[in-house]
Amino acid sequence: MKRIIVFALCFLSGMIGYSQTAIDYYNAGNTHVKLQDYTSALSNFSKAIEVNPKMYEAYFNRAYVKDITSDYKGAIADYSKALELYPKYAKAYTNKGIAKTRLDDNRGAIADFSKAIEINPGYAQAYYNRGVAKTKIKDIYGALADFSKAIEIYPLYDKALYNRALLRVQLKQISGAVQDLNTAIQVNAISAPSYYLRGLIRLDMKLYNEAIQDFSRVISFNTNELNAYYYRGICRIQIQLYGAAISDFTRVIAMQPANVDAYFNRGMANAYLQETKQAIADFSKVIELQPNDVQAFIERGLCYFNANNSRTAIQDFSRAIELDSLNERAYYNRGIAFVITEKYAEAIQDFSKVTQINPQNISAFYNKGVLENKLLLYSNAVESLSKAIELNTWDASVYAQRAFAYGNVEDYPNAIMDYNKVIELQSKNEKAYFYRGLYRIKTNDIEQGCLDLSKAGELGMDEAFSEIRKKCN
Repeated sequence: MKRIIVFALCFLSGMIGYSQTAIDYYNAGNTHVKLQDYTSALSNFSKAIEVNPKMYEAYFNRAYVKDITSDYKGAIADYSKALELYPKYAKAYTNKGIAKTRLDDNRGAIADFSKAIEINPGYAQAYYNRGVAKTKIKDIYGALADFSKAIEIYPLYDKALYNRALLRVQLKQISGAVQDLNTAIQVNAISAPSYYLRGLIRLDMKLYNEAIQDFSRVISFNTNELNAYYYRGICRIQIQLYGAAISDFTRVIAMQPANVDAYFNRGMANAYLQETKQAIADFSKVIELQPNDVQAFIERGLCYFNANNSRTAIQDFSRAIELDSLNERAYYNRGIAFVITEKYAEAIQDFSKVTQINPQNISAFYNKGVLENKLLLYSNAVESLSKAIELNTWDASVYAQRAFAYGNVEDYPNAIMDYNKVIELQSKNEKAYFYRGLYRIKTNDIEQGCLDLSKAGELGMDEAFSEIRKKCN
């Protein structure tokens, strides 16, 4: 979590009883701080302390300079000396606590911030910094309470609002987090972190247009903000702005040429636009950077499949299966590719594997049953299609395929029942009337069978009239 801490130099308006020389050194030190000449500033504060060892303000300001020059241990020592001389110096406790957080002594820092709050219960910055330290030690609820107290004291404390929003996101208090970010943005209209976090929340809530606005705002502050481009691209894919998404991912890749996710998502956008060559190139780059990326092999396989290159597609799906032997999508799509290449037995094996991995996959059971019918494995087809019907009782095509299988194993009553269901779902299905008619005739229900053949003829099936002449006259 990034923090912006405001330090304040202690300026003396008058120091009764102090040596004029000490004051001169002290003021000279302050002048050098303003000029960012920290070496000279340290020298002058040290001389002031040498002349007047009880000048706690000089210790405080020397600590401040040590802090900003990364001498945190030295800063802590000087803040401690200032507090020894002036124990009620709340800001010295706060700054000492901040220095301790820089050394990852967060518990020690919390003790210092707590002391500052004890001295000054209305010290919003002390609550804020204690909240930051508590966040680092995973005391989420304690940190939340501190940020809330800082906001209670100073309702326009944008950094506290932002940090409380972060915690609320972790606690899934999304509405409260959004309210905090809205207020933080009202207070500070150029707060890029607040826009960015709100954009992420809106993305998660599927408010893609609003999220795009937030990420665009972040980019307006910093045109090199890589993550804002990336997530704006993700949002744009979701609302089918594929060309704009490609532009965003391309910008990410320009800034970070090895960004695997940017290549992958640009590949997806290109695939949606049917820019197959570009999509294959992107997925190939993902595989080059990350050779075991299962999803990249699957998506590239789908691109090859859509480019009528089923054999190469099968190679990619097979590689995905080597990497992940339980990947449902890889088996399913390889099964489809095997169908296209007329490798029906292999396709049946893949669809069978899909049903083992996911017993709820209706399409796999259906496709398996269709292929089993094609290969004259009618009993197997009945089993597969019955499972598909258990999962979905409203698909006429599944009943039609099972009726066909029942008919071929001479289970005419069940075939007739399935064609009844087909006709219930599709009242003008001429094939269902035709085959139900034939099977009724086989079960000696001549009258109803002939009526079904007549209905099939009415619906446009010429073959029905030939059967009527042979079986109904």
